[in-house]
Amino acid sequence: MLVYSFTSIGVVVVAMATLSYLGCRCPAGRPGVGPVDLAGLPVPVGAGKSFLWIFPSAAIAITTLGFAFVADGLRDALDPKLRGRN
Repeated sequence: MLVYSFTSIGVVVVAMATLSYLGCRCPAGRPGVGPVDLAGLPVPVGAGKSFLWIFPSAAIAITTLGFAFVADGLRDALDPKLRGRN
């Protein structure tokens, strides 16, 4: 159950970011992974800076991979079938 919950956290992070991108955002003032966009920047500041999507996407990818690696490590440590193997 613990391994499944850590795996599910990564799926939830990606689902929240996807839904936020599609327009189903959290209300203003609430934290979330999706509201990291250019909505708060004036148009002249964001114009010509098409690379700004890389940083939020990298943060989401690193978070998802981190939870996946933790889940894999927990599975290796807690699975009784793998304890006798080296």
